[in-house]
Amino acid sequence: MEFEVLGGSPSLSTIAYKTITDKSSLVLKSAPYIQDVTVHQGSSNSPTWKGITNSAPLVETNLVHTIMANINTDAYSMPVIVNNTFGILETNKWVTNLNPQNDVSAYRRIPESSMLGFDYYDGYNWRFDTTRTSLKVPPDGYPEYGFVPNETLPFLTMPPSDKIPEGYYTGLTKQQISISQGNYSVINRYNIKLTNFTDSIWKFNYKTDSKSGVVVGINVDGDEMLYSCAGSFEDGAEHPRYVGRTIEIASNSSINITVDIILTAGNPGWIENEFYLSKVY
Repeated sequence: MEFEVLGGSPSLSTIAYKTITDKSSLVLKSAPYIQDVTVHQGSSNSPTWKGITNSAPLVETNLVHTIMANINTDAYSMPVIVNNTFGILETNKWVTNLNPQNDVSAYRRIPESSMLGFDYYDGYNWRFDTTRTSLKVPPDGYPEYGFVPNETLPFLTMPPSDKIPEGYYTGLTKQQISISQGNYSVINRYNIKLTNFTDSIWKFNYKTDSKSGVVVGINVDGDEMLYSCAGSFEDGAEHPRYVGRTIEIASNSSINITVDIILTAGNPGWIENEFYLSKVY
């Protein structure tokens, strides 16, 4: 990817990692390139995020939306349908690069399709997906007998905050033992067919609230994809904020918009997404 820095001082290490050759300082107690999180009463070495940095897997979906002629507002967020383990939900803000089995606040708004599964052969042969634990050792206070590293968790329809009623992990929650954030360097692509049935010009913007840096690319009717990079709000960036170019939709017309959203390598997940429509005149 080629990009031009228009302002500020970017840290290229947060844009992409080509490879990591020196693994001697890493203690692979559970998974590659991780940070420990607290499980029960102590650290059990669970990864907080994951990803493959030398490739760019593509997750793609098609959206169709019409600005109706009788609309009675000058601005609104385009609704989308989220489908995951917990059911189907219509929402105007959805969250990607996060495991719905782990997040207690947004789990109904997270499409599991943005969490790609993959195998990592590090001597333990880990499987990363939304249904597994990544624990290598039992949580504090739990016996070795009956513990299975990286096992598939059978309780998929419980909210992440609910205590597990029976089985080896009785008394814990899915939030404490499941894989959390992840899948940096995955391209989430939205192909949008947008029709304006009004007599006014409308504009389209992508809006995000993210704890991490994101790269956003937008094109219209197959023209050049223009990329923008937004830092995390922890670095002082405004949030929620608009990222990328503004697209105008003429009255009584249709356009095709493609939006690519990429979590930059080495960053934790949790990207809240919104497609915002507003009337120009």
